[in-house]
Amino acid sequence: MQLARQQFTRAAMRSPAAGRILAPARPRILASATPASTRDHCFALETMEVDGQSWVLDELGQKVVGLTHKTPRAACRTTQLLGYSGDLEEGMTGKRCDRLDLQVGWEATARAAEGTKFTGQAQVTLSSKDNRDVVDVCVQVDPACLEALPGERDRLVRDVVYAVESLDTAIMEQLNDFLWSMERRNNAGAHEAQ
Repeated sequence: MQLARQQFTRAAMRSPAAGRILAPARPRILASATPASTRDHCFALETMEVDGQSWVLDELGQKVVGLTHKTPRAACRTTQLLGYSGDLEEGMTGKRCDRLDLQVGWEATARAAEGTKFTGQAQVTLSSKDNRDVVDVCVQVDPACLEALPGERDRLVRDVVYAVESLDTAIMEQLNDFLWSMERRNNAGAHEAQ
């Protein structure tokens, strides 16, 4: 059996029916002072310094790095923010972030594989569906980790992936805080401009 990069995805929507936290509607935010035509309605890691928003990298890093989660079979934590980008659309007072994509590094351990450390990346997408914020998590396990596993690796990988996917609630709360931080910064900037 050839080992390829395994990809798993999970969509988690916050709703009272699901017994999860419902995030407040995302605020309208200015994502950059640069005209939208020069950015083609998106912002990315490499443009933040130019756009005068280099604080975004620091703020996002503080929000999503170091998050932890444990299940009965595995434990994981986020280790680094590898990249991010966002889509902009017109809002009432300026551009607002309509979608936010993050690439986050993680590491995990599984109870059934003592001494083995799993690593990989998670593609996290925050978007709005039916007026609700939704976080999608797509987990990739490094192939080198898979090659070192014993025969029952499928169950171990499922345990680890489930633990990483289960970070979605914590990520949702942190990204919601980040968007409110952007709202506060942009409100302060709008008042200074008047």
